[in-house]
Amino acid sequence: MSASIASLSGRAIIPLIISYWPFPNKLVLMIFVHLPARDLRLMTQVSCLSRDLAAPLYFHSVGLSIEQKWLWINAQTCLALPLYSRTASFSAPQFLHCDLIGTSARDLTALQIFLESLMGIQSKPISSVLCFDAPPGVDLASLFQVIKNLGCSSFTYSSSDSEQLRTIVPTPVPGSDPGAVCSLRRLSLDSPMFFSPCVASLTLPTLQDCPLSSLSLTHTGLSSIKWAALLQSIHLLLLRMLTVDAHCPPHILANFLIRHQNIGQVWIHPGQTSVPLELQNHSLQKLRSHTSQQTSNSHLHKLTVLGGPSWYLVPLLAAIHPVDQGSQGSSPETKALGDLHSLVRQSTDTHSTAVVHHPLHHLTTRTHRLDPSSSW
Repeated sequence: MSASIASLSGRAIIPLIISYWPFPNKLVLMIFVHLPARDLRLMTQVSCLSRDLAAPLYFHSVGLSIEQKWLWINAQTCLALPLYSRTASFSAPQFLHCDLIGTSARDLTALQIFLESLMGIQSKPISSVLCFDAPPGVDLASLFQVIKNLGCSSFTYSSSDSEQLRTIVPTPVPGSDPGAVCSLRRLSLDSPMFFSPCVASLTLPTLQDCPLSSLSLTHTGLSSIKWAALLQSIHLLLLRMLTVDAHCPPHILANFLIRHQNIGQVWIHPGQTSVPLELQNHSLQKLRSHTSQQTSNSHLHKLTVLGGPSWYLVPLLAAIHPVDQGSQGSSPETKALGDLHSLVRQSTDTHSTAVVHHPLHHLTTRTHRLDPSSSW
């Protein structure tokens, strides 16, 4: 059987016998090494032999590589992924690093096909997936669903795009399978895209159904009222570490912490917020007046570290354990918290960050100057 190969350099090539090469493989490789990535990709589709010869050169030309079980993916490598999964050199990765900037719908489709092909062929599921900078128009929801179905334990998404997106309070997907098993243990969303209308329908079921031990929600674009609706709708029994941005009202976070007694570390991401709470919008006061849950005399026995802007920690600590300044017979815990309030208030500079160490009987605090341009 023969077939004519399309022109690689403007001229037609002599028809090749598909079943074998009439030249030594070494000579064919010498020819292939001078071909651009697009032509190498075409050569991988001619026959099994041409695929085996051209595929390594094609992968190298687009930058596809695995380094110590990490698979690095970008807009140039997405189309090579389905081919890579069918080659003899394929090695199932344990970690994925996906730089999605510049990807098209076609690229993401290829990525999804590759991820779906991994289901059932690995003795161990992918451990961690890191994604960055997906263009606004791509179907991020479908990609996220495939990643969840893979059974990976950690997912991180971050976006450097500062464009303001419309955000909504997530609601469950109608008709979703309530018995679906989610294996995510660590979830970090540093972007408003997961609270945009096209993805938010998957966000809340993920937060409700996954056995998360570590959760980070920063740069979400959520307002105070939306933060309240979100945190009041989830209950994570296994949560040990929580990070939120400073747009989450302190009393709402306090209510959440009191309902999650197993949390050991809480970090407040300052984000773009640099104004003390007393100067922020009065909507916080209106929201507080509608909060019925009482937080007085509450204890967080397992909380060991609390870090964030000093001006945020003062009202947060006051909401968790209000201090009666006029009480002379206060408990050691109340006295310790009163001392801590004083220590934190000494560093109410808007760029100062405090790290508070529990338990209550041994409270300490340290503060340092936070560079607004640095990452948290």
